[in-house]
Amino acid sequence: MYKIERAAVYSPTQANREAYAREMSAKLGFPIDAVESAEKAVRGHPVVAAASSARGAEPILLGEWLDRCRFLCAVGNTRVKFAEIDERCFRDARIVVVDTPHALEEAGELVRARKAGALPEEKVVTLGQIVTGKANVPAEGLVVFKSVGTALQDLALAARFYEKIGASVGVPTARNFAVAK
Repeated sequence: MYKIERAAVYSPTQANREAYAREMSAKLGFPIDAVESAEKAVRGHPVVAAASSARGAEPILLGEWLDRCRFLCAVGNTRVKFAEIDERCFRDARIVVVDTPHALEEAGELVRARKAGALPEEKVVTLGQIVTGKANVPAEGLVVFKSVGTALQDLALAARFYEKIGASVGVPTARNFAVAK
């Protein structure tokens, strides 16, 4: 099983991020640091999950912060007028995995990235294509997963995708997944 030794969390509300960090550190058994910016939460981490309630056109996570990121999972924004991650995340990605082709019309950051030329069609695959082996995860580079699906669907598909990406880089496969609320 892949061992997580430490994590960082950011929320614009200091009390919320500190309470979450305390609660989840105790529950998960490893330290979770409450940090004062989204940049500090993601910079230097190989795996980043963006699950925000951002309600604006300006992204809250910038690709320039993903200096060592291998896997970016963006599941917060599901509306065409909002953005959670910026165009550079898609431009820098070797592959962009979507849970459904409809995501390309539903998620604002995907719509903007396509219009800007940062997300050519040949870079996009569905998670179903990964799971069935019709598309492969590259052995190197940034992989972005953008979801507009349900939480249960996201969890099931992300677990399978994690197994695929872990195998491609020699990470032991996780057999047990836990969801923290």
